[in-house]
Amino acid sequence: MDRPLPLRDAAEGTLRDTDRRYRDLVEGARNIVLRLSEQGEFSFLNRTFESITGWAPHEWLGRPLVDVLHADDRDRAREAVRRALAGEPLPPFDVRVTPAARPGPCVLEVTLVPHTQDDRVAGAIGTAVDMTE
Repeated sequence: MDRPLPLRDAAEGTLRDTDRRYRDLVEGARNIVLRLSEQGEFSFLNRTFESITGWAPHEWLGRPLVDVLHADDRDRAREAVRRALAGEPLPPFDVRVTPAARPGPCVLEVTLVPHTQDDRVAGAIGTAVDMTE
């Protein structure tokens, strides 16, 4: 006779399924999905970051978003990150990234929103769409 799974086992199974679906969704996205720490450093990048820029995501974890950008776009991006980390809404903005694997910069349209945790801003989350073509 089959016994029903204990409630804890069922909850853990549901959590694993939810985590797997989330990872499939984020890693399968055609756009870059990113998370920034409270200091404006990358704390997550999906695999699409590498397919667009040629840079492996792990090479950029812990580094500021502005470091990957063209020098002329850094001040504007710093201000956008500052605003997002202050909890302000902001419109999408374009930046140039010098890719590792192809000549010339690629243009990304970045959208950042504050990421709140326990009623405080704990970083920012966002997407970047390759607008080069």
